[in-house]
Amino acid sequence: MTNNVIPMFAFGDHKLCAVMIEGEPWFVAADACAILCLNGGNGTQMHVAKLDADERLLATRAGHPQLFRGSFAGKMTLVSRPGLLKMIARSNKPEARKFDRWVRHEVLPQIMDNGGYVAPDAYDQAELLPGALGGLKGAIERLRHRRYPGDARSPR
Repeated sequence: MTNNVIPMFAFGDHKLCAVMIEGEPWFVAADACAILCLNGGNGTQMHVAKLDADERLLATRAGHPQLFRGSFAGKMTLVSRPGLLKMIARSNKPEARKFDRWVRHEVLPQIMDNGGYVAPDAYDQAELLPGALGGLKGAIERLRHRRYPGDARSPR
């Protein structure tokens, strides 16, 4: 079983983390429920239980360590792409409609046309990257000069 974490998607103030398992994306169910405002009552497990068995997966730290970086959880529930789409379709909350529209009108068309999704603000960040790297290089050179004055490692 090959597992690779894929970049998370950002929708408003929410994130949707995913992992590739055998070539298919699986999404963190708690993230999906938060975006869809489905965290009432029994929370995530109640909504995931309504999915078919092949649309949900219990991931453990031992089986999917890359998902648990920075987390103290020992396990988390994942949903497949069809499971995520089913959760979206079943919700009648306004937040779910906004998320559904974003997925259908922005994310999926971009994936189908370009082979992947790039958030609009990623282009802005990419334009800032060369300037940020130049500033970082200058800061490193200044620190090196202060730390090793007169040394060959310091800039002249």
